[in-house]
Amino acid sequence: EQVEAYQRLGEIFSARSYSSTANDRRPLPGLFEGEAANPATWTHRFAWRNMGAHLGVMGASDTHMGAPGSDDDRTMDGTSYTFGEAGGTTVVLAPSVERGDLWEGLSARRTYATSGPRFWMDFRVDGAPMGSSMSSTAASLAAEIAVHVGLPIQRVELFGVQVGDPTMAYEAVWFEEPNGETISTTVPIPRPEGADAEGTEWLYYVRALAGEEGVPLLELEAAWSSPVWVQWGP
Repeated sequence: EQVEAYQRLGEIFSARSYSSTANDRRPLPGLFEGEAANPATWTHRFAWRNMGAHLGVMGASDTHMGAPGSDDDRTMDGTSYTFGEAGGTTVVLAPSVERGDLWEGLSARRTYATSGPRFWMDFRVDGAPMGSSMSSTAASLAAEIAVHVGLPIQRVELFGVQVGDPTMAYEAVWFEEPNGETISTTVPIPRPEGADAEGTEWLYYVRALAGEEGVPLLELEAAWSSPVWVQWGP
């Protein structure tokens, strides 16, 4: 109830989501996302699964410079990164850039976050945009996923998990390795086994990882959608 009232979004990537080595600032996308099976209590996956928090995502800096294009240059002697700490980016899906439309989009969790690069992402479940809550008695739902970015997309994943079951690991309902800079597809989300007469709530979200081939997956640039929450009925 507190999250619903006061904290619709949380920071899944920031300037702190980089390696701490002074001469090697590599993004660490999994830091605030959390592990699939045993996410730490301060991660999004813990809040989503264990606490049932309907929390959208945002990316930000930690220096709050408010300066688009900050590139985290090294100091003049080239020894360390100490000034313009680059951070994540938040994208709001809204019909205009008017303040009221932006505020409504943020409140509705129609947001996605990136580790900095300007990904274009869309994620919908049976037409419901990211951030939505919905109910369904269908045998499956259609997930529409689109990602475009000026980097090679190494992997796009659709994760799902049952809300309120800390023993269940997040699993990739679907994934693809596009080997290009764009992907647009529709994939099925099957009704989970064991959806009982009371119904069960599941959440689904998309993560895209992009960058040069050979870089470890969890050191690539990333984008995350806010989840879609589905109450599966009998």
